[in-house]
Amino acid sequence: MSKVKISEVAAEAGVAISTASKALNGTGAISPDTVKRIEEAAGRLGYKPNRAAQFLAGKNKSIGIILPDEPCEVMDPMVDGLIEALDEYVNFGFRYTIRHYDRTSPKPEVFTDAFDSIKDSINGLIFIPSFDISTYREPLIKSGLPMISLQIAVDDSFCKSVTVDERMVGRMAAEFLSLFDSVRRVAMIAGDRSASIHRMNTEGFTAEADARGLSVVDILDSYDSMDNAYELTSALIERHGELDGIFVSSYVSPAVCRCLEERGLAGKIKVIGVDIFDRSAECLKRGSLSAIIYQNQREQARRSVIELISLMREGRVEDVHIKPELVLQSNMSFYI
Repeated sequence: MSKVKISEVAAEAGVAISTASKALNGTGAISPDTVKRIEEAAGRLGYKPNRAAQFLAGKNKSIGIILPDEPCEVMDPMVDGLIEALDEYVNFGFRYTIRHYDRTSPKPEVFTDAFDSIKDSINGLIFIPSFDISTYREPLIKSGLPMISLQIAVDDSFCKSVTVDERMVGRMAAEFLSLFDSVRRVAMIAGDRSASIHRMNTEGFTAEADARGLSVVDILDSYDSMDNAYELTSALIERHGELDGIFVSSYVSPAVCRCLEERGLAGKIKVIGVDIFDRSAECLKRGSLSAIIYQNQREQARRSVIELISLMREGRVEDVHIKPELVLQSNMSFYI
């Protein structure tokens, strides 16, 4: 069988050859949808890029990864995506080291200690920042390492990010709730609004809710705790008896649903959450969760590897936003 050419991949995907090359090499500002279409075309045709030539085989490079240790519902698919992408480059001289820090610790040293343990042995860094990044921004800059953040919590003048479009997540949640004639008064249970991810969820949700005539009666932080989310849901019911809908911007929607189920309010109060895993999928099947916004942590992590290697090779990349997707009972089988 003759070797498939990149021009054939470009024709199959309906793009220019240069666009196909950039997408498959992880360079340039190509939209995630276009990258996916090109990669699918390459897969169908059996195209195999010569990564040995692209990444200077024989010159070992090491990538460091620093992530919080939990919640596993979010971190596990992210780690899977990182390892899946990084393993593709192992045969071409790339290695990787993963360090976890205690997300529950109030001390920024948990991050800096993890960074200090690997900084002298890595050539690039992928990380999720903890706390106020100003406490360790200078050591990151001083290291001179190419780096990619998996959250928009940093000054992109020194670090680009690969993230889900978090404002869009909030907007999608508000639009979904507005589709129900019975929904007028809504609330939001966030993770921790001191983190950019939840601030942007909130900004998107409140702006879209206002535009669609919904009244946001309360916004509370669960600090990513199932127990807190359960108690906050009880408080919302007691405080706002005529509540119609809840947006849960953390993985804790199963606790919200459990509270509503125990009170006979499942399905009466519409709930839209984020992140699909065993417990949230069960809530969606039962109907106590009306919809889930899939944030595709695996794809986010995979793209971060591509962007970092491009940055290490070419010295410049742009921020990447992963498209959130709406999951309903009818299409849930595609996501679990």
